[in-house]
Amino acid sequence: ERVVRVVAGGTSSYALTVQGHLYAWGCSFDGRLGDGSDTLQSGPQRVPLPHRIVYMEAADHVLVLTDQGEVYAWGHNSNGQAGDGGKVKLSPVQVGGPLVHRRVTQI
Repeated sequence: ERVVRVVAGGTSSYALTVQGHLYAWGCSFDGRLGDGSDTLQSGPQRVPLPHRIVYMEAADHVLVLTDQGEVYAWGHNSNGQAGDGGKVKLSPVQVGGPLVHRRVTQI
């Protein structure tokens, strides 16, 4: 798969492919890899997402935009970064609130 975007998120890294697959590796502290764990991954692992990813950003949390106009988030969430004001998200969750049933075109 051809990589079209690479993002460094502090202690983790991400690669987005032209096919819309997202791969993550590094430290999964606070679930930053989106693989359901908080363990180290020494090589790229595909993040399980229901739709093709068209854009992503990462820091201590990750936001992705799908080709369906949905936004998903995971990782550090103490300030509500995942859009639900909840706890750490080890796996991707769809951002709700005013974004539900709306097609987002840019993040």
